Amino acid sequence: MKSAAIDVPWRRQGRGSYARHRLAAFLRPPVTVVPAPADLRVERDVEVPMKDGVILRVNVYRPAGDEPVPVILSAHPYGKDNHPHRTRRGWSLNIQYRIMNQPAPIEISSETGWEAPDPVWW
Repeated sequence: MKSAAIDVPWRRQGRGSYARHRLAAFLRPPVTVVPAPADLRVERDVEVPMKDGVILRVNVYRPAGDEPVPVILSAHPYGKDNHPHRTRRGWSLNIQYRIMNQPAPIEISSETGWEAPDPVWW
């Protein structure tokens, strides 16, 4: 049984424009970073003790106001403090935003980690 050929974009017609598009997206990914609102309350490295004695350190994001709101828990292996940050040339993004082909321009807040929910949006 013959398997289907694997599509390799750099071997098909138009590979030059494909390469230019990927290079441009690597240098300037289609990602817009917006600063977190000033009224967002952030508590960093809050200690949460586990039953086995391990201490987890979490960042807690709260909206303005004191009304009760549901909790959104996000646990991922990419580092909770690895957020975009300001540089002289704009925002420094995680390398994954440059490597992964973004299907459309995206907008994230300055508190968003890679593959984590945006606490400002939620």
